[in-house]
Amino acid sequence: MTCADDDLYQRAHDVELAFERCEPWCRLTDRHRSESFREDQYCLSVERRVQFSLEDCAPGWAMPVDDVAPHIGVYARRDYYRMPYIMINLFRENRNEFRCIDTDFKVTPLEALELAEHLMAVVAQVVGGGA
Repeated sequence: MTCADDDLYQRAHDVELAFERCEPWCRLTDRHRSESFREDQYCLSVERRVQFSLEDCAPGWAMPVDDVAPHIGVYARRDYYRMPYIMINLFRENRNEFRCIDTDFKVTPLEALELAEHLMAVVAQVVGGGA
C-alpha cells in the first residue's frame, strides 16, 4: 500500500465513522448498539409540538399537548447511513374510516427554513405587518 492509499483508506474510514456516530441531538443515548437491524439504528431528537385550538376536534380548554389533540410535531431524524432531515408529523382526528389523519413529511433543513419563512410572512400579513 502506498502513502496515497493510506490517506484514501483513512478518509474512507472517517466517512464510515461519521455515518456510524450518534448525532448530538439524539435522544437515544446508547449509540443504538442494542438494535440488531440497520433500519432500527436511527437518531431521533425530542419532538416539539404545536396544538391547534381552532380545529373542530380541538379541546375547548387549555390542556397539555397530547397524542389525540390536533397538532403538528417536528423532530430531527437521521437513518442509518443517511443524511439528517426534519420530520413533520401532522395529526388530526377525522371522520374517515381510520378516524384520524396521521402522516409524516420528510424535509431537508433548507426546505424547513423555507417553510418557516413562509409561515412568518403569513403571520406578518395577519397581524398587519406585511404584504
